[in-house]
Formats: sequence, structure tokens, C-alpha cells
Amino acid sequence: MPNPVESNFEELKNSLQELLENRIRLVKISFTEKLSKLLYLFVFLIVVLAVLSLLMTFLSIMMASWLGQALNNPMLGNLIVAAFYVLLLVLLILFRKALILDPITRMLSAIILSEDYEDK
Repeated sequence: MPNPVESNFEELKNSLQELLENRIRLVKISFTEKLSKLLYLFVFLIVVLAVLSLLMTFLSIMMASWLGQALNNPMLGNLIVAAFYVLLLVLLILFRKALILDPITRMLSAIILSEDYEDK
């Protein structure tokens, strides 16, 4: 006849092993979901930036042409548009932490550290 204590220990061992395997599966699923969200955001950002780049290029050409005609000097129109972009670049460099780093850090933290499955 099997020893009841050994039987209980064996049952406990099997339960713990099953719990560990389920926990590993849960971590894999959670990791896959978070990685999918990050990849989606990355691809979406690339597409949006590509479209915005094209839009800004055409708007810049239009603005430079319009300013050149309004000032009767095409070079001056191009210079004003170029100066605007230099100023924009300087402001972006000065405020890069508040405009770029902090929002990206918050977004990534929200995705990576979100707990989809709570222990109850």
C-alpha cells in the first residue's frame, strides 16, 4: 500500500510543476502580446513619419515659392524657409528630453510594465 505522505508529496510536486509550466506559458503569451504592440507602434510611426515627410516637403516647396514671388526674390523665399527649419531643429535639440525622450519612455513603460493578468 502506498504511503499517504508520499502520495501527497507526489501530488504536490505535480501541482507545482503544472503551475510553473502554466506560469511560463503566461509569461510567453504576455511577452508576445507586448512585443506585438511595440512592433505595431514602430511600423505605424514609420508610416506616419514617411507621410509627414512628404507632406512637409511639398508644403516647404510651396511656401518657398510663394515667399519668393511675394518678395520678388526666389532665393530669399528659400532662405526664409531654410531658416525656419534651422530654428525648428535648434528648438528640437534644446527641448529633446521633454518633446521626445519623456513621451517615448512613458509609452514604452506603459506597454512593457502593464499587467494584463493579475493574480487573484
